[in-house]
Amino acid sequence: MVLAYTRGVGVSGDTSCADHNIAWRVRNNLQLDYLATVPGPASLFAGDTTHPDNIIFDIAANPSGGTGISKSGFGHPTCLNEFGSSALPAVR
Repeated sequence: MVLAYTRGVGVSGDTSCADHNIAWRVRNNLQLDYLATVPGPASLFAGDTTHPDNIIFDIAANPSGGTGISKSGFGHPTCLNEFGSSALPAVR
């Protein structure tokens, strides 16, 4: 029998970008941000200095209407207030 234990920390801001910024700082402070070698969306921009926190802004307009479409499937909407995003620690 294999038992798996998971732990989580919930954070919330006023937008998804704020949620991301808060969560990124919490992971960094807890030293849980060693994501550069993790397969999947966390590693898409590993080592890319223009994406130090790995947030993906790739949502384009949906030609059929409705909400936008993320090319990667992991995109965030553009931040309303990008204050603090440039100061986020890079992926380790």
